[in-house]
Amino acid sequence: MLKIFSVVSNKKLIRKMNKNMIQICEEYEEPGMMEVKYRMIKINVVAYFVTVYVSAACFVFEGIRKFYEGSHFVTVVTYYPSFEDNSLGATAFRIFTTIILFVLMITMIVSVDSFTMTYLIMFKYKFITLRRYFEKLTVEFHKKNDAGNSNVAAKELTNGLVNGIVMHKALLRMAGDIDQAFGTVIALQLCQSSGSAVSLLLQIARANQLTFVACIKIIFFAAALFFLLGLFLCNAGEITYQASLLSDSIFYCGWHACAPQPRTKRNVRQLVLTSCAQSQRPLIMKAFNMIQLSYGTFLQVLRGTYSVFAMFYAQE
Repeated sequence: MLKIFSVVSNKKLIRKMNKNMIQICEEYEEPGMMEVKYRMIKINVVAYFVTVYVSAACFVFEGIRKFYEGSHFVTVVTYYPSFEDNSLGATAFRIFTTIILFVLMITMIVSVDSFTMTYLIMFKYKFITLRRYFEKLTVEFHKKNDAGNSNVAAKELTNGLVNGIVMHKALLRMAGDIDQAFGTVIALQLCQSSGSAVSLLLQIARANQLTFVACIKIIFFAAALFFLLGLFLCNAGEITYQASLLSDSIFYCGWHACAPQPRTKRNVRQLVLTSCAQSQRPLIMKAFNMIQLSYGTFLQVLRGTYSVFAMFYAQE
């Protein structure tokens, strides 16, 4: 619920981000690259959806099995009814709360988790598009410069660099907006994945007899938690990596082969120097401006979760 509320509270910012996400680099996006991006988003969302709802389905099957064994339908913990209450009204209420749980889960998956994941993937491909823009700019410059049109080539290279710098600055501003809009979601998911995983591992380790369905439920639940966290942190780490490649693409644009330009015109060397310096500053996505979102953080969470589980288990 906190994740849902955090997204709703930033809806004005997210509307603005939706517009910027479309407009930045839109003119230079390639259809083939967009197909790859769409396929990547679809695979990640479907895989996460399947993992979550397999766990939820096992939750229902386990409740039905308990019901036919003489107990009541197992559901989420609520104040009403009490554990001993096996009346028809109590059973109907338990089923109702399970339906509410499924509705909340689909809301969380579509409106929060998949939304955040999609934003990170799309933002990553914006940097890939910008890098390919600079690479194409280099090819066009050398083609015209080798053909003897050095002045035209230098002018188009200068204008192209200015356009690329403007797009790069827009992407950097958007990185701060993404942190503000979705940083709480990612930070809460980090805590949720780590804390819940310890509880689930202890449940498996301490249980004397677990049915196959119950084991599958716990395993898929833990897998869904870490799968989503991995999608958040690894895609954020990929953004850092793709942003770091821009400096090389800018530096090798061909500025050294430009003919000397009059002082009244833009200095292409100064433009390259400024843009390289800007792109060499590492773009590190963070949650709460404290937690770095990267591959290393994901591995640290995995190790830390197992260490906490081992400590609790050893105390027993």
